Amino acid sequence: MIEADTSDTALEIDTEASISTVRRWITQYRPIIDEKISRLKAMVIQVREKVVNEASLSAEQPMAMIHKLLKCLPAINYTNTIGAAYMYSNALAIPK
Repeated sequence: MIEADTSDTALEIDTEASISTVRRWITQYRPIIDEKISRLKAMVIQVREKVVNEASLSAEQPMAMIHKLLKCLPAINYTNTIGAAYMYSNALAIPK
């Protein structure tokens, strides 16, 4: 799992919530995001038959990783990035 440094990230989020609340949100959602990243990597292998270059992802923030991985997959209509990650990661459960 990627280490979560919530200090800088929490300060960048524009919200009425307190910094401690935003840090708690980041801490709670980070494992979910990490799982979606792993599943998207698996989808790239399954759908595109191509291995993800880990070096190209290592310097990215989690949401940027998801955006980069989604670009490797066939386009789908979605309203938010996490929603698209959920759709693709749930597609892994559907047999070919």
